[in-house]
Amino acid sequence: MKLDPRHLAQLSVILEAGSYQLAAEKLGVTQPALSRNIKTLEERLGGAVFDRSGRKAVPTELGRRLARSGFSIRIAEEQASAYAALVTEGTAGELRIGAPPIVAGRFIQARWQNC
Repeated sequence: MKLDPRHLAQLSVILEAGSYQLAAEKLGVTQPALSRNIKTLEERLGGAVFDRSGRKAVPTELGRRLARSGFSIRIAEEQASAYAALVTEGTAGELRIGAPPIVAGRFIQARWQNC
């Protein structure tokens, strides 16, 4: 079974927000679209992530476990985005410069003499 990581991330936001409507606002999607995504997730799983027998949708054990994975996905996305922004700004990353041994040797020598 292939799960969409976006659906897991959305599930974690629903649990954090406490409602589909608040989660949809936080995610910048409509509530019906979010509901469809969770329905798709449940169809792929072959089981429910929410117990809808009462007035409120209460997460099942499966829903809680998958929401934890969704939270991890969100954290990884945020970290990757932050690092990509730093690389784009030029404040992180690695710069490699190729030089012939004579030039490289002089550079390294000069660098150590200035320390």
